[in-house]
Amino acid sequence: MTDIGHQQGMPARLLVTLGQLIGAAIQREQAEANRQLLGALQAQALEQLAAAPPTRGPAALTSLTLHRMAEGDDGQTFMEAFDATAEACGWPAGDWPVRLLPLLAGEAQIGALVLPPAARRDYANIKRAVVDRLGLSPEDHRRRFRRARLTRTASGKKMPPRGCCSRTALEGSEG
Repeated sequence: MTDIGHQQGMPARLLVTLGQLIGAAIQREQAEANRQLLGALQAQALEQLAAAPPTRGPAALTSLTLHRMAEGDDGQTFMEAFDATAEACGWPAGDWPVRLLPLLAGEAQIGALVLPPAARRDYANIKRAVVDRLGLSPEDHRRRFRRARLTRTASGKKMPPRGCCSRTALEGSEG
């Protein structure tokens, strides 16, 4: 009986081994086909790169995506970052309003959208409206500074509250 059981187990083991060998052969063939396909794709990509003009500097950044302004973002910082990005990317000045408007949110968006449609085509108008709406002009900063009451710090020094002494207030005080 053990001879028969042993003999019946032999074909099963042979089948398992044969299946493993066939599976390994298929994997090798697939790996080789994948290597050939990858090589062809790499050659095609290198040909396309060689044929394309070099994209260095601002031209390489034309498709840069900016994040939308969040409700808690500082409006002045957002506008300065947008200006710097637009300049660094070399965007035409006529594109700035179209790129900025969808990024604005909250009060900044309201400030821009109250402008007549013709005025929204000019970046300077949009920026002025946003700055006015958010109270970011040098005069707004000076008013907040004058209204601020000094408070004592833990060390006993008298200091104005945070946010009323920005560089904009200081820049505008010279004129």
